[in-house]
Amino acid sequence: MHFTESNTVEQMILDAATSLGSGAGSSVVREDSASAASHPAGWGGSLGAEFAPSRWTYMAATALPRQPGEVMVEPWVREALIFLNPEIAEQPDRADEVIYALRAILLSVQGDGLVRANENFMAWLRGEKTMPFGPNGEHTPVRLIDFNSPSNNRLTVTNQWVYSRTGALTPDPSPTGRGVAESRGEGQSVAKRFDVVFLVNGLPLVIGEAKTLTRSAVTWFDGAYQVNEIYEKEIPAMFVPNVFSFATEGRCLRYGSIRMPIDLWGPWRDEEHQEEGNLGHVRTTVESLMRPGVVLDILQNFTLFATDKKHRRIKVICRYQQYETTNKMVARVVAGYPKKGLIWHFQGSGKSLLMVFAAQKLRMHPRLGNPTVLIVVDRIDLDTQISATFNAADVPNMVGVGDRQELQRLINQDVRKVLITTIHKFGEATGEWNARKNIIVMVDEAHRTQEGDLGRKMREALPNAFLFGLTGTPINRADRNTFWAFGADEDSAGYMSRYSFQDSIRDKATLPLHFEAPTVKLKIDKAAIDEAFKQITDDMSEQDRDDLAKRAAKMAVLVKNPERVRGRGGAHRAALPVQGGAERLQGAGRVLRPRVLRALQDRDGRDHRSRGKRHRDEQRPEGPARLERPPARQGRRGEAAGPLPRSGGPAEVCHRDQQAAHRLRRADPPGDVSRQADEGPQPPSSHLPRESHLWADQDSRADRGLHRDL
Repeated sequence: MHFTESNTVEQMILDAATSLGSGAGSSVVREDSASAASHPAGWGGSLGAEFAPSRWTYMAATALPRQPGEVMVEPWVREALIFLNPEIAEQPDRADEVIYALRAILLSVQGDGLVRANENFMAWLRGEKTMPFGPNGEHTPVRLIDFNSPSNNRLTVTNQWVYSRTGALTPDPSPTGRGVAESRGEGQSVAKRFDVVFLVNGLPLVIGEAKTLTRSAVTWFDGAYQVNEIYEKEIPAMFVPNVFSFATEGRCLRYGSIRMPIDLWGPWRDEEHQEEGNLGHVRTTVESLMRPGVVLDILQNFTLFATDKKHRRIKVICRYQQYETTNKMVARVVAGYPKKGLIWHFQGSGKSLLMVFAAQKLRMHPRLGNPTVLIVVDRIDLDTQISATFNAADVPNMVGVGDRQELQRLINQDVRKVLITTIHKFGEATGEWNARKNIIVMVDEAHRTQEGDLGRKMREALPNAFLFGLTGTPINRADRNTFWAFGADEDSAGYMSRYSFQDSIRDKATLPLHFEAPTVKLKIDKAAIDEAFKQITDDMSEQDRDDLAKRAAKMAVLVKNPERVRGRGGAHRAALPVQGGAERLQGAGRVLRPRVLRALQDRDGRDHRSRGKRHRDEQRPEGPARLERPPARQGRRGEAAGPLPRSGGPAEVCHRDQQAAHRLRRADPPGDVSRQADEGPQPPSSHLPRESHLWADQDSRADRGLHRDL
């Protein structure tokens, strides 16, 4: 028998999908076109459909009541509209008006782009659109899908779905898929064949690409590339109703949304199945991801449209840890117990988006009575970051709390919105603010500021609120215990959800950082430095020279010089110290002169301030009216704040220092002290700074530094 992708991976996906919820193993339930046409929307038209398990039914692509150039199975869409909308059932012709509106969105992809068209179609799928079908022309919501009872929908899976169009669109290189209106030419057509397509009420929501398992050189990446770079660009209309797509070669499965870069496509796991690598693991993943309830849940609650930093519209869907954790939070709030939970997810794994998904699902849940969701952070920059994430995702009814008075007023007035605040706004809280039970608090960086007075006052102000702490680094100490503050007794390990460092690295949610510590080798021309320093400070005493040497020449300053660190390439090493005694001495002098001058000026300022203070003290009148002076204040290094005693007296030392500074100013052009070395021919601007004339890099490997392993 010859094994191909059709009879191995593709068939496995069909078997896994059609066996969901039926316990039928790999048996494929097939439905012919005749029986499908006779059944109303729902679970085969049988009685008790609301109690039936939701499952996919297989139908061959050639048996579907559609033409190759049609995206939707329109007879099934019309059937669902009549079944789910009483206003349309009264006048079935109204279903055609909705279908016309859906067709218009499919055509708009040519001008608006794929992401924008997909966003408009998602609004229809979620039931957010209305039509004037009510009494007296009142607008009523239009339902295309029954989210409460998935089995009330026609759930169909098919393979080898062919979509073709005349004058196919040319690929568009832009990330958003805009500007795809250019056609290949009059009369030219392109046909694409999709391996697996999942339809809900005749709408293709999920597309799967299966590659062969027998060739080791072929991976899921090839299928993802085919979807992302070919199908979405050449026939974007097929992806307007798309929730997500997946690709697998029988060893690994990855899924992603439209126009999502392939390196961001992620795996799907659950608590019981974490492994991957063979066909059995992929089957388990399909059985978990492609459950009808999961697909509809992702469509309704875990799909966002946001604006990125380049002001482009993007589509975001959840990762599996965000999906699982959000649903655990919702389940606890709906059940009413436990009242808290610790979410231990490593940095970079998407905790901000997790809070967005959780806030939206909690706010929209029909059994929670329009709750208040409070996002609490402990730093202003985190407040700004979380607020930007919510704003970019267009989360409705979101309020950024400005001050403590506003926070107390909003909570006391029982405002039912998403509030974002810092924990410090509870610092002056006294007593109870609101005892309502449907207040949900999500604390970011929960290992900080929660065991002290701020956390205690927040709990006193909201005594019946649900508390969920999110952190990447929980603390378990006697004085600070994140598990005590947020861990529920029902959680045996102390946390409700954990996504570890190893999980994050494995899933590539967090990229590893590789550090290479380069050996810094410097060549110090000590003789040139000493000779130049001796000439500059020739008229100073030995004590003054030592003092200036400590201030003007430090190895740390040379090594950490920002210009030297930035200019460590080969072109810079080409401009190393000039050979020759006079030129070397001149280069060392150019480096030392501004440093010595700055040190002299700093000391002159201190000396003048000290002499002025003594002069004011001497002018004060003697006698009982004069107060006793306190002891001299100690300086930063333990020395007296007054002038240091020097040989020859302060006046003589100051006079010599002023003469030395005068000689330096005459030798250099006027200007900023930092530019006093601008004399003689200079190297090109791409070379090392002037201080670099004192050393040479010996190790070319130091150029590598810090990099990220992509």
